[in-house]
Amino acid sequence: MLDLTVLKNAITALDNSVQYSARLQNNHECDIVAFETSRAGVIHNFETAYELCWKMMKRWLDKNFNLESETNKSKKQLFRIAGEYALIDNFALWVTFNDKRNLTAHTYNGDTAEDVYNIALIFLPEAKKFLSVLETRND
Repeated sequence: MLDLTVLKNAITALDNSVQYSARLQNNHECDIVAFETSRAGVIHNFETAYELCWKMMKRWLDKNFNLESETNKSKKQLFRIAGEYALIDNFALWVTFNDKRNLTAHTYNGDTAEDVYNIALIFLPEAKKFLSVLETRND
């Protein structure tokens, strides 16, 4: 049985930062510094949650199907296998998450930061679904 506590905490942190950022955006008196700081928090929490998701995905597959040699190839291969075992339901979307995660080192660029921020908003419900699947199948 995998300990999912760290993954749950990371997804909760991302959820909290997304909710806070949304409240700031809805507050028309919010200054740009507050929003950019909030956006940076969302991006950071996306990085952490994403990294923990794929690592937990790999651990679960290795533990349950002894696929270590298969899951050590690439994240794209890992996502394909995870889709085959119904851990995720959208292989292409997880590849996109990986591509955007690789851009997080360049978030000093406003357009890139906005792009990663927006993908984090799409990632959150997918990460929650993944966690739910793991909780259901974590034996």
